Amino acid sequence: MSDPVSFKYRAFLSYAHADLAWGKWLHGQLEAYRLDRDLVGRETALGPVPKSLRPIFRDREDFSGGHTLTDATIAALDASAALIVLCSTVAATRPAVNEEVRLFRSRHPDRPVVPVIVEGHYPTNFPQALLFELSADGSVTDNPITMLAPDLRGKGDGRTLGLAKVVAGLTGLAPDDIYRRAVRAQQRANAVRAGLAALLLLLAAGGGYFLWQSQQRGAVIVQQQQIEAQALAIATQMLGANPAAAATPGTKDNLVAALTAVQQQVAAGDTDYTKASELLKQGKAAEALPLLIAAAEAKQRRAASETKSSAKAYREAAAIAAVAEPGKARALYAEAARLDPDDVEGMFQNASFQLKARALAEVERAYGRVLSLGKPGTDDDRLVFSHFGLGDILSARGQLEPAKAEYRLGGDAAKRLAKSDPGNAGWQRDLSVSYNKVGDVLVAQGNLPEALKMHRDSLAIADRLTKSDPGNAGWQRDLVVSHAKLADVASKSDDTATARAELAVAREISARLAALSPDNANWKNDLAWIDRQLAALGAN
Repeated sequence: MSDPVSFKYRAFLSYAHADLAWGKWLHGQLEAYRLDRDLVGRETALGPVPKSLRPIFRDREDFSGGHTLTDATIAALDASAALIVLCSTVAATRPAVNEEVRLFRSRHPDRPVVPVIVEGHYPTNFPQALLFELSADGSVTDNPITMLAPDLRGKGDGRTLGLAKVVAGLTGLAPDDIYRRAVRAQQRANAVRAGLAALLLLLAAGGGYFLWQSQQRGAVIVQQQQIEAQALAIATQMLGANPAAAATPGTKDNLVAALTAVQQQVAAGDTDYTKASELLKQGKAAEALPLLIAAAEAKQRRAASETKSSAKAYREAAAIAAVAEPGKARALYAEAARLDPDDVEGMFQNASFQLKARALAEVERAYGRVLSLGKPGTDDDRLVFSHFGLGDILSARGQLEPAKAEYRLGGDAAKRLAKSDPGNAGWQRDLSVSYNKVGDVLVAQGNLPEALKMHRDSLAIADRLTKSDPGNAGWQRDLVVSHAKLADVASKSDDTATARAELAVAREISARLAALSPDNANWKNDLAWIDRQLAALGAN
């Protein structure tokens, strides 16, 4: 195989929209992964082991559902040293996923293909191009092949061992080497103080990922994997009961991390968390919250000098409160920020909840702290939204030029990120948001031609995202916002006809969303607002 260093991407990640959450998780884990120094440079069948696995190309083209891949997708496939395929019953039916596998295998038979199970059961969760041999012309034959895969679910390998197997498939190392590294890292971080039952899956000589046989593949479920699966189940239940809470960036990730930490405290024998843990498992988060707050206060009293540990306990309680009792989350995040002002995520969440309370001075300090502490490549999302947050505060004060400067800084960062990872819809959306925010300031300054350009640029991105994922209600609502802003500019420019046309498009989308989700107040409010605007235009 060619030296992987010569490739633009370490791997191409293919998946269906239904598996987006898994795709984001695996993409983030792989890009953040660092190989141990004793492994770096070791020669394997895939070449020397690299220091990191960046960059991983996360594909979005499969969301269109078509059979034909774009030139950009094909170019990314050709520029990738390996292909990772998230396997599920949905992905198995997606023509684009199958075509990416078929094309990669036929054009680059010497490069590794790493299937990863996230849902369903073999073989119904594998695309056809992973189940059968390919002919000389690249077409799928009827000759079956065996290509076993790690299973990221708790009842399979779990995330820790599953990730180790994926890394092994990309580097040519034996999974037990990678898994030992993961276990050591967890122990160093005291993530599992009760100790891990570190069961290693021994592979055939040479550590070849692709030579696994079914009799060698054991079910390895360690305590940490069970804890993670339980935390995810509780989080899913809590968010299902309060879906609006998930709108705040980081809510789900912080909630899962907090629930995991609670279960780890119990496993470590910390009796302060035992009753709270049982209540959380029973779906009684509101009853568990006072116990978690009491545990955080106890930590603070027992170890006044160890403020970071106390702050972590408060952040964990706050993450659960954000879903169970949002009214209490603000004070908890504020206390965590006071105790540990160097934690970027905690400070960002503090700013978000202070903003809801309109405590603008505290918000400004918190966002400023995030910008001074955050590191590009690790805290990109928080850095972008902190610029946006400061811009909102300055705009509310009437400081339009400084506000516009902050919006542009956030937009410039989003633009760089979007260029570095074209498949990341989140960065595209952030760029769209920045255009709208700059456009709003330009409207307030009376610069309607430039404002019109900004809002059109935002609309172009929103339209592109919607077409890539028609079932995403969030993208649909972004379209509504963009059309409404264009209508506002047109109205202020005395172009009533254009304003009506833009509002009509916005109303059509909102009506469709309201019909699909009759209980969603946002869609009803959007419709009512649009109707008022149309009525006002009619009166004029």
